Amino acid sequence: MGDVRTTAAGAVDRFWRQFIDLARKKGVKDSAVRWYVRRAERYLKALSGKRLAEHTGADVTGYLESVGRIDGIEDWQFRQIVDAVQMLLATGNAKVVGEVDWAYWLDSARTLAADHPTIARETAARRVGAADEEPVSGARFKEKRNPPSALDEVRRAHPRLMERLAAEIRRRKYSIRTEQTYESWVCRFILFCGGRDPSEVGADRIVAFLEDLAVRGQVSASTQSQALNALVFVYKKVLG
Repeated sequence: MGDVRTTAAGAVDRFWRQFIDLARKKGVKDSAVRWYVRRAERYLKALSGKRLAEHTGADVTGYLESVGRIDGIEDWQFRQIVDAVQMLLATGNAKVVGEVDWAYWLDSARTLAADHPTIARETAARRVGAADEEPVSGARFKEKRNPPSALDEVRRAHPRLMERLAAEIRRRKYSIRTEQTYESWVCRFILFCGGRDPSEVGADRIVAFLEDLAVRGQVSASTQSQALNALVFVYKKVLG
């Protein structure tokens, strides 16, 4: 019995050493490695009834969605969680690691510029007659220092739509993570439509977009549902 325990403990140690090695290869500093380990352990605890090989896209997205709803979670913390879960699954050679749209989750955790509609919520809300609310602290959203992405270009090209979207979400008191998620999907949809405003395209483009996510993007059903929910919201609540 003792030999079995020793063997199992050795396998666990090797797994975490491989995880740490992968984290370092990805540029994680030694001082931060322990936090990635903790975040990975919390994910495992949340799905303690399953082996890594059995994890599904719904398991991963469900966990990230639940974590994203935690009050007060900072964007950099959420990004760490996304990276930690991805590295954990990669270390365990779990098939699901190739089925999750990690870029989407990381983009939803991006830092935002001070003049972004998400930050200027109070002003935008007043424009559409929403009730006054306390503005979100700018400390959570430091100005982005990375080169602009394709999605950033879309945001700059459609400022009015982004403002209206943020205002409608705020008026309904949705979480900031939901706002970032919806905005990200709307920007991706605009990019898919060649930069055209959603008001200029029909339902056929929505269907094509969702099919592209499923076939070319190979995203999970729950991720497709997120995209659909975001587009339904923008068409019914913002453009409707």
